[in-house]
Amino acid sequence: LNETISLVYPMGDIDPFGNPLPVEKRLVVRGVCESGVYAVDLKWMMMSERDLRGLLLQGQSGFTSVWALLKNPFEIDRVLLSLEKVFAPWGPVRTWKTANQALFGALVLERRAVIGVIALVFALASLTLYGMLSVLVLEKRADFSVLYTLGLSEQSGMGILFRMAFVLAMLGAGVGILVGVIAVYGVSLIAIPLPDAYYIQALHVTQQPLYALGIVGLGVIIQILAAILPAYFLKRESPVDALRAVEGGVI
Repeated sequence: LNETISLVYPMGDIDPFGNPLPVEKRLVVRGVCESGVYAVDLKWMMMSERDLRGLLLQGQSGFTSVWALLKNPFEIDRVLLSLEKVFAPWGPVRTWKTANQALFGALVLERRAVIGVIALVFALASLTLYGMLSVLVLEKRADFSVLYTLGLSEQSGMGILFRMAFVLAMLGAGVGILVGVIAVYGVSLIAIPLPDAYYIQALHVTQQPLYALGIVGLGVIIQILAAILPAYFLKRESPVDALRAVEGGVI
């Protein structure tokens, strides 16, 4: 702070032949601030209007754009039409959405990649549960046959598998959501630094309860659906054939 810097404006004056001449002005740094946006912090500075006019030619106004700030930035789509009607004679209107379109496109691509990874995790978990229930039905086929012989209905036998799948799904979802909440909370306490290629300097993480509940609910539903096929084979199995079956085999 309080250091003197030299600011050179290449179009500050004109020589007798009509060629532009640079103008140098010495300024004192009174403060340094960071917006968190790399493109802004890289090449933007604030100075008084009086000092700015000292760099410009007499006919230059010094104003190339007008900035408008909203209390709620997410209402920009609602007021965009009004702004375009007012400033149409002077030029196009740019919003924070259009200015950061490349960043938002990269974030959308990253979100799709994360959704793909989550889908693969769900698929692997479903196959794992299906394998567990299939092995259970294979090992307990004789026991289920005895229960069917004693009067157990097919719906009750399928209900046993569905309840077991529901318990396993709730156990896995409970452990998963607990670990996820703790991990996200720990990451949210610190700002993860990003490379200079990104528009922002740090990644801030927040928790979205609706997303967490949606993932848990979807996981439970998928795990219960994974029990349909073993339950179908169990229902199709004849008690007599199951009692006569030798050990081993695949459902």
